[in-house]
Amino acid sequence: MKGRKILFILFLVIQFFVSQIGLEVSEARNYQITGALDSRFMFKSSDKKITEDNFILHGIELNFKYIFQGESGDWATLVLQASYSPDFDFFSREFNYHYGDKYFVLKGPKGKINFKIGKFVVPFGNLQYYVSHLLILQPMFQRSLGIREDVGFAINGYVKEFDYDISFTNGRHDGRINFKNEGLFIFRIGKTSGDLRYGFSGLSGGAPEGDYMFGMMKKEEKVSLVHKNRVGLDFQYPFRQTTFRGELVGGKDRGKTVWGFYWGMDYEIFSKLLLSLKYNFWNPDKDNSDYLHETGAGLDYRFNRFVTARMAYERGWQKDDMGMKENFRLFTTQLNLNF
Repeated sequence: MKGRKILFILFLVIQFFVSQIGLEVSEARNYQITGALDSRFMFKSSDKKITEDNFILHGIELNFKYIFQGESGDWATLVLQASYSPDFDFFSREFNYHYGDKYFVLKGPKGKINFKIGKFVVPFGNLQYYVSHLLILQPMFQRSLGIREDVGFAINGYVKEFDYDISFTNGRHDGRINFKNEGLFIFRIGKTSGDLRYGFSGLSGGAPEGDYMFGMMKKEEKVSLVHKNRVGLDFQYPFRQTTFRGELVGGKDRGKTVWGFYWGMDYEIFSKLLLSLKYNFWNPDKDNSDYLHETGAGLDYRFNRFVTARMAYERGWQKDDMGMKENFRLFTTQLNLNF
């Protein structure tokens, strides 16, 4: 607990210093330095009382972005992130779902083809455009893919009215490279029609087993890599003060038929207050009628561009291949500091 307090105070000092000297990006600069601190209080249904374990420092990150410019404009971008959490192992699933971005992007003519190498968010489904980093309520990538960020290379761009993303990554998800793994191939073809975004995705290769645990695993766990095949449809549509998004995914895990869907909604009550809802369903073995349901509702209040407070209530129901059933409830509050 003492270490968390020291880190929290240190971040506040850095946040104040950076805001005073104005290191945020401007039109005259081709670099950007940002940072974030995510602190949470989490109380789950199995907790008997409140202890210091209910208070976690989810992560601290410092981001550096440099844009290489020439006479014809921007031609490359470098993104580096330093991140740390005293409560999550560096190679744990939860930490690597959200932290560790390090990549270089080389831009082609008019953005029609671009090359990326490093550790980045994989382009399957709504991960391609929905930034769920540092949010309490998450879509279903943990269940459907078992991965959010990975090390490898990618090509993206657009052809006429369609945009495309193709990636080939290691498949480990934790930033380490294992040449014994078969690798993970992902593609997405999308289109934007007015405010509506939608796309079709595919995935094939070795990836971590689905994460079917309710809550967060703080320690590094031994994760098996399994061969997966996936196809998916995704969409996002803003209508007045409400943004709707969804995803439908199906495929095979070692011969087992799997499928599920995600639905999410954000409603802007007023300019600083946001209501968010989500529902996830995932079936890890269609023949055994296994299931996992997750619902969630939350509120976000943005005090200013530096401070955002969130609270959310989540509930889950699960039945595994042994017929065992589990119910789960989780209440979370979050203070998110940014500069």
